[in-house]
Amino acid sequence: IIYHEEGGKMSRLYEIVTGIHGKKTLNTLRDSIKGLSTREHFQRLGQIARNAYAENPSKIAGTVKAVRDVIGNDIGAKVVISVPNGQILAEKTFNPRLGIVGGISIIGTTGIVRPMSDDAFKTSLLCGLDIAKGINFETVVLVPGNLGERSVLGLDNISKDQVVQISNFVGFMLDAVRERRFKKVMLAGHPGKLVKLLRGDFHTHSAVSKPANDILIDIIKRSVQSNAVNNELEGVSTVEGIVEVLKKYNILFVMNEVAECIEKKVIEYCSRGERPFAPAEVGVILFDMKGSIVGISGNALTCVNITKTR
Repeated sequence: IIYHEEGGKMSRLYEIVTGIHGKKTLNTLRDSIKGLSTREHFQRLGQIARNAYAENPSKIAGTVKAVRDVIGNDIGAKVVISVPNGQILAEKTFNPRLGIVGGISIIGTTGIVRPMSDDAFKTSLLCGLDIAKGINFETVVLVPGNLGERSVLGLDNISKDQVVQISNFVGFMLDAVRERRFKKVMLAGHPGKLVKLLRGDFHTHSAVSKPANDILIDIIKRSVQSNAVNNELEGVSTVEGIVEVLKKYNILFVMNEVAECIEKKVIEYCSRGERPFAPAEVGVILFDMKGSIVGISGNALTCVNITKTR
């Protein structure tokens, strides 16, 4: 919506209606905008890092040019950008994790960001670490995906801003955690992903990393001497199924040992380079598909209680 200034009074000059994926961006306007604050100008448009508004600079430049093409260069105009229900829509996107708060973002031509390579994808994941660091969290919680995030946010003392999705790039993100000087790191997720680390697979995509069933079964066989358990495990095809067998025989405690083994492997990985983590600064939590904890390392148990300390 373009307002025209004349004699110190702003009056509506043009109204432009567009659509974003079927969501109308029509503004509800008032006849006069005298005293209208900057925040009101950008109703329900997200802010980046609680400062600049989340609109692509090229779109702003295009808007200015389009307005100038209509009204010329000799008069002033005020442009109001507003997205009805923008704040509600934004909660369904990745915006909060990118530091865009209070509303939706306006980017590109479709409004959708598609990383087109592993490098682009990995770079996009770093935003979560930078936000956690910017808020001064000492502890960051790395999760492979939505299951880990939902599950860990169900625990006490975990803030959403310190939970970062890492997809399959465990090693890359651990390196990034170290570079950003976080004091503590927890890994939380399904054992189907995290047990792969025991094989040394810090890139856990199925294209380059085999299923973790065999590793988990080997640990169970060393810990529990039971023919009945071993025979049943041989017929199970998934890690979740293995966990269910452990529950059935009341030997789920083995998963705590698994979590400890993963923790040691992560510490080994993080001990490389100029700034290694001390052993007490790494923890592991394992969840089943229902979001229940099935295994937790001792360091993680301690870390959960103090993880919001800044």
